Amino acid sequence: LQQPPITTSYEELEKFGKANVAEGVLKKVNHQINRVHELERHIQSNNEEIERLIKWEKLEIVPANLEQFSFCKGKVGTIPRTEDNRLYNSLLENNIEVQEIFSNDREYGVVVFYQSSYSIDFDEYLFEPFDYSRKELPKQRVVDLDQENMQLITEKENIIASLQDSKKYLIDLQWQIDYILS
Repeated sequence: LQQPPITTSYEELEKFGKANVAEGVLKKVNHQINRVHELERHIQSNNEEIERLIKWEKLEIVPANLEQFSFCKGKVGTIPRTEDNRLYNSLLENNIEVQEIFSNDREYGVVVFYQSSYSIDFDEYLFEPFDYSRKELPKQRVVDLDQENMQLITEKENIIASLQDSKKYLIDLQWQIDYILS
């Protein structure tokens, strides 16, 4: 079987090439748009973590380090603020050391130190442990997250600039295709 020779005009070849270039640019643009959305989610997540940690910036001990002592125990967490401060004052009256890290309209952030032999029912004070498992202080974590956000924002701005260039390129490409086809 013999097949007839392929006949393709210059215009068809050029149209095919431009279409494939445009397809490649569109794939790149879609990838960049997805990356921008991913960066925005990461920045938002970092901002939420910063907001959660900022009130703990005065904390001078990593909560995980409190577990290593045998004679003295410690816990980091919050106690709800009441109108008469009953929970907080009751905690202060016990034979324990309470260091206030922050207070606001809703709660006190505290570090509680007590002897290992001393039994404390933290539920009685509605004590909510500070959920933080990192090895650096919250203050350092806030700085690290701020720096990471600056890098992410720079990357996002660079991608947006690249998207603007791609938009111009696609417009030029469309004009070229329109010219070739006319």
